[in-house]
Amino acid sequence: MTRLFAGVLSAVVFVAMPASAIGSHSPGKGPKRDLVVGSAKFPVVAAHARINAKSGPNGENPRGHFFLRQGSLQFRGSVTCMRVVGNLASVGGRVNKSNPSGPPVGSGFVQLIQDNGEPGRSDRSQTVYLPSPPMTCPVPTTPFFVVARGNYVVHDAT
Repeated sequence: MTRLFAGVLSAVVFVAMPASAIGSHSPGKGPKRDLVVGSAKFPVVAAHARINAKSGPNGENPRGHFFLRQGSLQFRGSVTCMRVVGNLASVGGRVNKSNPSGPPVGSGFVQLIQDNGEPGRSDRSQTVYLPSPPMTCPVPTTPFFVVARGNYVVHDAT
């Protein structure tokens, strides 16, 4: 089981996970909070992801949910940290529910997202698994995978 999880983990460390919503990157215009929402599908890695996360303008009081299904791997998690810089976001969380081929409950993840505007076909996403949930998210970088269907919305309140 541990070997299987390690194999799956290494195979999906650079797996993309996108999300969808209404709108597009809007630096400083709109709500006075950071926001990352959406859902996306990726045929290359046979993945589907959804995210709904928000925090204060500096990442304070993060909250929200994340879902990922990639092949037989599936998990749900809650948001523990968030960092938004322009149209890039990193959202970290704790795995709350997982199937046997997914990451262990209590482990962590970081979802990297890039919002490239409407209709979302050039948005990007990537999921990285961690041994424990992050309390501080890394500076967001450009994710690897391009969304095939769906849309991400990243709103930077600053």
